[in-house]
Amino acid sequence: MGGTGNVITQLSASDQALLNATHAIVASGAGLWTTSDPHLMQWESVGNLLSAGPGGAASPASGVVPNINGCGDVHVYWVPKRSVWRLVMAGSDGDCMNAKNTSISPLIIVWEAPHLQVGGW
Repeated sequence: MGGTGNVITQLSASDQALLNATHAIVASGAGLWTTSDPHLMQWESVGNLLSAGPGGAASPASGVVPNINGCGDVHVYWVPKRSVWRLVMAGSDGDCMNAKNTSISPLIIVWEAPHLQVGGW
């Protein structure tokens, strides 16, 4: 597991029941890892939060942007007033910036879901 913007979350009772875990880490874009190990030493990869779920493909909360590409620096947090999880990450309208590609339009990408399960965001 690696990447930037890793987040560790102590799960609510409802998310614990949905994920069969007590803690979760979201890392490397939007990969979800879970554990019920009280020492936080054993983790299991569950998949990517933004994978297509029962409701179809994932799309940003603010609307669909053509050629959207998530580039990293993921941050996941609970929004109590809306009762949703929000995932915010850096992105672009094409390829991610690197040493060879510096002419992109950067974006801040936002997804929301009422749960921390893979799919349905």
